[in-house]
Amino acid sequence: MSATDTTAPHQAPPHSDSPSSDTPPSSTGFPHLQALDGLRGLAVALVVLSHFTPEVTPGGFLGVDLFFVLSGFLITSLLVAEHRGTGRVALGNFWVRRVRRLFPALLVVLAASAVVTTLTENGTTQHQVGLDGLASLFYVANWRFIASGQSYVMEFVQTGLSPLRHMWSLAIEEQFYLVWPLVVVGVAAVVARLRRRWDTLTLGWTLALLCGVLAIGSAVWMVSLAGAGWDLDRLYYGTDTRLFMILAGSAIGAVTVGRPQLAGVWRPVVVTGGAVAGVLLVVATVVVRTDDEWLYRGGYVAAALGLCVLLVGSAQDGPNPLARVLSVRPLVGLGLISYGVYLWHWPIRVWVDTETTGLDGPVLFIVRSALTLAVSLVSYRFVERPIRRGDLSRLGSLRWVAAPASVALLTLGFVVPVVIHPAIPPAPTGPAPSTMTRGDYVAAPRCDDPAPTERLAGDDTLQFQLIGNSLAGEVRDCLSEILGARGAEHHTVDREGLLMCEMVPEIEDQIRDVEPDFAVLFVFVAYDDRCGEPWHGWVDRLIDAWLAAGTHVFLVPTVPIVDGGRTDLQPGADLEHDYYHQLAALDPDNITAVDGGRFVRDLDGTYLWRMPCVAGDEPGCTEDGTVPVRFVDGMHFCANESFGLEGCIRDEDSAGQRRAASSIAVDVIPAVQERFTNQP
Repeated sequence: MSATDTTAPHQAPPHSDSPSSDTPPSSTGFPHLQALDGLRGLAVALVVLSHFTPEVTPGGFLGVDLFFVLSGFLITSLLVAEHRGTGRVALGNFWVRRVRRLFPALLVVLAASAVVTTLTENGTTQHQVGLDGLASLFYVANWRFIASGQSYVMEFVQTGLSPLRHMWSLAIEEQFYLVWPLVVVGVAAVVARLRRRWDTLTLGWTLALLCGVLAIGSAVWMVSLAGAGWDLDRLYYGTDTRLFMILAGSAIGAVTVGRPQLAGVWRPVVVTGGAVAGVLLVVATVVVRTDDEWLYRGGYVAAALGLCVLLVGSAQDGPNPLARVLSVRPLVGLGLISYGVYLWHWPIRVWVDTETTGLDGPVLFIVRSALTLAVSLVSYRFVERPIRRGDLSRLGSLRWVAAPASVALLTLGFVVPVVIHPAIPPAPTGPAPSTMTRGDYVAAPRCDDPAPTERLAGDDTLQFQLIGNSLAGEVRDCLSEILGARGAEHHTVDREGLLMCEMVPEIEDQIRDVEPDFAVLFVFVAYDDRCGEPWHGWVDRLIDAWLAAGTHVFLVPTVPIVDGGRTDLQPGADLEHDYYHQLAALDPDNITAVDGGRFVRDLDGTYLWRMPCVAGDEPGCTEDGTVPVRFVDGMHFCANESFGLEGCIRDEDSAGQRRAASSIAVDVIPAVQERFTNQP
């Protein structure tokens, strides 16, 4: 997803942390505001729309920020109100309330996911969902997804989409719920001691100052990592880089204790500002995407400020059009059941799709929405509400056994598939390769062969671009070494996991800056409908930009999928092959179609998992005299499955990657030499 995958759930859980969720208003000291329920309803509606209709509302992930701000505000208000009323914070009671509020419904979703995955998915998917389930159960799902690269990589590794991908944000909030009360208690103790000298010092303002310092640190950390080129999924999923959103709401809760009221002229000002922020949120839901880099370079900071204004504006007493809109019954009702809606909508999105139902378009949307609403109402009525009200006391002493037993059983249900199934399916052995390789790889330009090389254009240094996603990422180092040794300087704008169509403006800027002599385009795009129709529209736009700059264009169609791999992707590879060769035939002086699979197929044209080693000492050569040249998806070239796809692309120098780079170089080098030096 990635770096970032638009089908992956980039949203936060809509926890109902209002006073009415945990304790009566009399004990918290502040009222239950219907407008805040409406805010939760609005946020979860945007989340659902973004997953059920991603082509229309790709920016629904901004609901994460609204939920984070709300959670920080409400939780901190509860803690400060309790300390103000009793002089202490009962940590045990706080955490018990959180468990009663959040854990039972979560257990039901996890159990359902375990059962459905076991009955419908292959062993590799069961392994991955087992790990996701364990991480979700113990609230570390966000770090699990960072480690496994699940926004983009997993869609190519013969695994089904995880029904638990949305648990990452729940993990962030639970980590906050675990640590923040301890911080509040610690700050309260320090304030009590310091008030002997400064009697005006208060817990609320001290906490707000701490929130501000920590929030600035978190935001600066996100911006700095983005500037250093870190993976956007790491920035999106990380607790450290997302914490400032929760802390922004916490600062408001600390100083207002659940009553963010302003007086005089400031009241209409903040109501108007909140309304503007709400409109901007809805607009952004339509136009913003998770892989927009400006978000991570300061955009999220502006979003945090805007959402704080929205929260404060919606909570004002007196004439308040914003609060009236947010207090309409459908939004308030949706807000009350928003936790269940969030928990269930993503598994329903995964399980109820066109393949399983034969439905698509508006009909599929209606079916998914109806199922989500129905299951969420059942969860609220028979799971969440009874347990929160203490109805389990009817079970007597059994209630103390039920929770640990459920957790133990569920843990076992996730551990078993992790142990018995492989994380990545092993590559089939396939037919034995011949003793020769097509095109004579031994004599080809190779990055593992230090033989003297002839420059491409005499004493001139040529500039070239390598553009693509994971496929270009695999051949980047080796191809750059081959061409660099021949006097070509490499430039690129490729980042694994991002939609190439969204990077076209940045690539065009580099074309204008660099004015490349030639460019290599190697990206699998024909399978991907996220860029709109026709799929080759952005390819045509890039070619036009290159030709206008006088750049010779080399188009590398996706190498045919190995039999036994992800053969469902082969039609896309065929489309690319035919289209690129058609373009080359129409303009042979400026466009060349390149064979990227010359050295990963047998003499008869069969694409194989393994090929013969070169002179028996090629890096990665095994005892049978062969090297693996394709990943288990049958498409990529990194063959060491123990690394996982993402690890291979970024870290592993494999025989398949070297051979693919040499396959491209065999076509590129003579064409460039002929164009720039007239040498054969």
